[in-house]
Amino acid sequence: MGLAKAGFDILLASDVEKSAERTFLLNRPSIPFLRSDVRRLERRQIMELVAGRRVHLVAGGPPCQGFTTIGDQIAGDPRNTLFDAFLRIVRWTAADAFLMENVSYLRSQYEGRFEEEIVNAFSREGYQVFVETLNAADYGVPQIRQRVMFFGTKIKRLFHFPVATHAERGLNGLRPWRTVGDSIMDLVCAWDAPNHDPLRHSDRVIQRYRLRPGSTKPRFCHNVSVIGHPALGSLRPVPQSTAGFGVGRRPHDGEQSRATNC
Repeated sequence: MGLAKAGFDILLASDVEKSAERTFLLNRPSIPFLRSDVRRLERRQIMELVAGRRVHLVAGGPPCQGFTTIGDQIAGDPRNTLFDAFLRIVRWTAADAFLMENVSYLRSQYEGRFEEEIVNAFSREGYQVFVETLNAADYGVPQIRQRVMFFGTKIKRLFHFPVATHAERGLNGLRPWRTVGDSIMDLVCAWDAPNHDPLRHSDRVIQRYRLRPGSTKPRFCHNVSVIGHPALGSLRPVPQSTAGFGVGRRPHDGEQSRATNC
């Protein structure tokens, strides 16, 4: 969705998870989706869908289980080198640029060896690589999610990562972080919203919530009482809790841009 909003025409998408496929096709039913382990994808599959069109961007996030702080962080974890499979897609499509994300711990783990390997691998393919750790909350997303971003380009042009639009307390002209309540409080009474199962609390549970500091008086939606709590509206974004790649085209000379999202 982000690529599409940025003006890319999505050529294809891929992920190993069936749930990812269902979600993607529900929102983008006309775009081809390859459900597969990225290591098993063949050049023929990709190039048939690219169909000779110029690829401007490949975007994705190889799995991060070997780097995440909630995992075992084993240096020899075979998933640590899945960026090689991502690199193959970039090479096959001869993309002008790529965007790859991973957990921020990758930058410091084993004295930065993996970051260096990734940068060197793409540099050998002719890409100028830029690396930065970004926090989704600083860009208006109601989630504290820090990720290292690798952006590589063959276009000889000055590049800067986007400037933050938000800050935790909204200082220095920046807007304050958005909270979960900013984004989903409209769902409190939305009993018919897709993919949403509102809880119907018993009177006992409602009374328990009312005793919590900062809770609001109950509201009634379709004869069901709802308690509001500042965790939804006045505190912080939720903390951070996939793998795939995408290929895209930007428009030129009046063309619509094209992207493949996997």
